[in-house]
Amino acid sequence: MNISTKLLSRFAAIIVIASLPTVADAQLPEQPSVTITIDEDVLDAFVDEPCHHFERARDTFLAGDVRTAANELRTAEAFLTLEAARAAPQGKVLLNNSVEELRRLASAIQRDQIDSVDVLKRAFARAHYALAGHHCIKTAHRCCRPMTLKSKQETARAARDMSAATLNLKRGFNWGGETMDQETQEMLDAAKLSTSKLTENTPDSQNQITRSIHSVHRKLESLTGRKIMLAPNPDVHDDLGPSIFK
Repeated sequence: MNISTKLLSRFAAIIVIASLPTVADAQLPEQPSVTITIDEDVLDAFVDEPCHHFERARDTFLAGDVRTAANELRTAEAFLTLEAARAAPQGKVLLNNSVEELRRLASAIQRDQIDSVDVLKRAFARAHYALAGHHCIKTAHRCCRPMTLKSKQETARAARDMSAATLNLKRGFNWGGETMDQETQEMLDAAKLSTSKLTENTPDSQNQITRSIHSVHRKLESLTGRKIMLAPNPDVHDDLGPSIFK
């Protein structure tokens, strides 16, 4: 873990601590909420942090250290909360569902109400699928608008979101104990190639990334049994032009 990762992990831990009630809270007058802005390019650097905390939660749970396991879940929950803050509406719903599940699971662990690590693994898989859906939606909103390819920054962000979607899809497979068939592996390989081509802005890169978005999207719907809408809200105006997703 590098220094920057430590800093953001501490920030996530602060979110967890700040959300816990204390005796002093009842004695102090209500304070106005504080908004902290974090550049999404910074968040992109910590795309795999939830999985690291899931791994530590699993290991400490198996070692009987329920307090640490619960704290690791709350830190992972904080990272999902940060992502939800920049998510599109449906992506936010997916992430918030997992945030609530992780929160309940952390409390249940501390009360010694979880008797199998498989309960954790299934929740971790769902969290990764929620993250994958969020990043897939973000990619669709960004990279499939005419103006995106004219902006290096937007193109780079679209590529990072696509890469994050496939990473979390793979992580979900791993935690869920799913066997990745050849078709899925080929789909992920094609997504990796299309992401590279989008970054390089090669001819036909938009068509290739569009196909990859649809492939990842269909796989997520199949795995979760939930409909995931890719089209952005038509009432929200931005400078990237209309989406090709309807």
